[in-house]
Amino acid sequence: MQTYAKIRFSSTSAAVLWFQELNCQLALVHGAAQHRVSALTGNARSNVLPSIPDHFSQRSIMKANRIFKSADFMQPSAGEPIRSVVVETAEAVVVAWHVEPGQRIAAHVHPFGQDTWTILSGQGEYQVHESGEVKLVVAGDIVIAYSKCVHGVHNNGTEPLRFISVVSPADAGYKLL
Repeated sequence: MQTYAKIRFSSTSAAVLWFQELNCQLALVHGAAQHRVSALTGNARSNVLPSIPDHFSQRSIMKANRIFKSADFMQPSAGEPIRSVVVETAEAVVVAWHVEPGQRIAAHVHPFGQDTWTILSGQGEYQVHESGEVKLVVAGDIVIAYSKCVHGVHNNGTEPLRFISVVSPADAGYKLL
């Protein structure tokens, strides 16, 4: 059974704003569901869509949270670092990374987009070329791998390397070197 609410808007612009915010919230719900499924199944990506409640109100949509705590998405692992999706839309995918000392994210490229990392804590050797050339990255750095630029990281420090990655667009592709 489908339930539809009748909502009256004071103007066309108010209706447009409401639908834009609804679209944003649906994308956030989808991203959060992907994170939960990834955490439960160990899959890096999931096409599972959440069931969307049909009782959204203008008030609840406009007040919905769009701010995330990065610590909620950091997933330490004894094996390979875990790609923990914070949110994914057509425009971008935001990922939280927790890389333990000695772990690495293998060198790769995104053929159709860029990957921007904001280093939150720790340090690492950031690979910038196929030859293996590296640059030191530390907390506070913002690192940009433009389309087709080689990048990867090895945590050569004594504490976890934590960073947020924003790949844009979300379908930027991935090619391991």
